[in-house]
Amino acid sequence: MLQNFLHAFLAKRLKSHLLAYAPDVVVCTHATPAGVMQYFRDHDHILFPSVSVITDFTVHQMWLHKDTGQYFVANEELIEN
Repeated sequence: MLQNFLHAFLAKRLKSHLLAYAPDVVVCTHATPAGVMQYFRDHDHILFPSVSVITDFTVHQMWLHKDTGQYFVANEELIEN
């Protein structure tokens, strides 16, 4: 799947920066970095906590990842989706 390739590609470029910075939490405001964070957890066992701020008006599968700590949405209607 193209999405998996993209996450792996970006993870390789981000890994050294993420490890050097060692954030307390990673805030994702786009679905792609949220997927990259899940890739780190699944493949590299990098366990920085991450949260997602869903900036879209609908929630789609690219936003949802099993280990995302918390989701923030603009309105309650998105919670139901």
